[in-house]
Amino acid sequence: MTSSHAIDLLEARRSLYALLAQCYLHPPDWSALATLRSIPDIAAALPETPDVLERLQVEYESVFGQNAYPYESLYVDHDLMLNTAAAHRVARLYQDCGFAADTPVGAPDHLGVELRLMAHLLTIESTAVRDNNPALLTWSRAKQYRCLVHHLAYWAPVFLRTVERVTDQPLYCTLAQVTLELILNDLEQSASLLPWTPLDHQPDGATALREKTDAEAQGRKVSQSILSAPASSRCRTSLSEKPSDAYAADEADSAPGEDDSSVSPECSPAEDRDLNQIVRCLVIPDIAGMFISRRDISGLGRRLGIRLPRRERSQMMRDLFDAAARFDLLPALLDALDELFATEFWKLAVLTERYPAWTTCARQWLSRLDRSRDMVRELRMQFLAYHAQQEG
Repeated sequence: MTSSHAIDLLEARRSLYALLAQCYLHPPDWSALATLRSIPDIAAALPETPDVLERLQVEYESVFGQNAYPYESLYVDHDLMLNTAAAHRVARLYQDCGFAADTPVGAPDHLGVELRLMAHLLTIESTAVRDNNPALLTWSRAKQYRCLVHHLAYWAPVFLRTVERVTDQPLYCTLAQVTLELILNDLEQSASLLPWTPLDHQPDGATALREKTDAEAQGRKVSQSILSAPASSRCRTSLSEKPSDAYAADEADSAPGEDDSSVSPECSPAEDRDLNQIVRCLVIPDIAGMFISRRDISGLGRRLGIRLPRRERSQMMRDLFDAAARFDLLPALLDALDELFATEFWKLAVLTERYPAWTTCARQWLSRLDRSRDMVRELRMQFLAYHAQQEG
C-alpha cells in the first residue's frame, strides 16, 4: 500500500469517527443533516419529511437524554453516577494522549468524546505516515489500541445495542450499527499491532533519545507512563477498589474476565434477595449484562397490560414488580425478563462470531446475562413453589 493510499484510508476513518462523535454529542442541525445525506448508507435512513430536523432532534433527546445514556461509567461502575472512577480513568487516558476533552458534556467518558479521541489519534497516525516517523506511528497505534480495548470496545457495544432497542428513528439505529462496526473492525485490525515500547529502552541510546523527543513533541507531550505492553483484554475493577487501585488495575492491563467469577454483594442467592436487591441486579449493567432502559421497562409493562408512569429506572422497575405481584402476573414478568436477557445474549454472541477479537470482552457480558437469566428463573420457581404451597 502506498503512503498516499494509507493516508487517504486514515483520513476516511478519522472523518467517520469525528462525524459519529458529533452525532452523539449534539442534536442534529441542518449542517449535520447535509453531511449525513452525503453518505449513501446513512442517507437511506433519514426520514423524507418536511419536519425531518424537528423529528430527529426530539428523537435525540428521547434516546440519549431519557433512555440510553452515553457514558462509560454507567456501564462499568455500580454507582450509576457520572464522574466516578471510570470517568477518571478515561480522563487520564486523554491526558496521556495529549487530548483536550473540552466538549461541554456531563462527564469525560461520554461516547462522543471517546470517539473524538480516536479521531485525534488517527490524525497523529496520518502525520506519522506522512513524515515517515515510525516512533510516532507506533505510539499513535498503541494509544488507539488502548482506547479500543480498555474502553470503547468494552462498553460501547452494550450501549449501542440499547440504542437499537429504544429508538424509533432508523437514522439512530443505523448510526449505532455503523459505530459498532467501526469500533469492532478497528479492534480486529489493532489486535495484531506491536506493543509500544518506550524508546529509551532501545539499545541505541543517542538515536533513541532523539526519536523519543520528536515523538513526544508530536504526540502533544505525552506522559512518560506509556504502556510497555498492552494486553489483548480489559480488567474491570470491583466496587471495593479505591480509584487509585482501579487505575492501577487499568494500567496493569489485566485480562477481562480474570475477576469476573467474583459475585457482587447485590447478587446473593435468589432466595436471600429482597426487592431492592433484585431491582439493583436488574438496573446495573455491570451486574445484569445489559442496560435496561426506561423504554424497556415500559415495554415489559405493556406486555402485561400494565401502564407505568415515567420515573427513574429503579423506581419504574420496582413499580413494575409491585403491579405484577398485585395482579398475579409475576411469572409472566419473569418470563418476559428471561426473554429479554436471552435476546441480548444471542445478539452479543453473534458479534463474537463476526469479530473474534471482541470475544474476551463479550465473555464477561455473556456471563452476566447468563447469571441474570438464572436469577429470574430461580425467582419464578420460588414463586410457583410458594403459590402451590399456599393453595395446598
